[in-house]
Amino acid sequence: MRVWALLNAADSELHQARLPAEAVGRLQRQLEAITAELEGAVSGELAGELDRLVRRHGTVPATVGELRVEYADLLGWTGGLVIGMLSELEMASAGRRNRAAPVGLRQGRSARWP
Repeated sequence: MRVWALLNAADSELHQARLPAEAVGRLQRQLEAITAELEGAVSGELAGELDRLVRRHGTVPATVGELRVEYADLLGWTGGLVIGMLSELEMASAGRRNRAAPVGLRQGRSARWP
């Protein structure tokens, strides 16, 4: 969630009418740091997907347009990841609630008194 918030803030900054030249380098370094952090936090399969998604600039500076696209891509990918994780947590929580409910209340049945 913290990474997603950082991406949102940087994406907002990238869409300013005039971005100072020094901000471009800072945002590129930030993108590289966020990508590295994400790669270390996800499974190998997701890290491979992330590696294919994000272009490595090396010593060549990115243009503002390239950074905008990369941040938007990474923001969308990370948003999908967050939504997927929250969905998994909700399903697990619903399963625990269903197991803990009295038999008559499980699987959508309503409680009825005789």
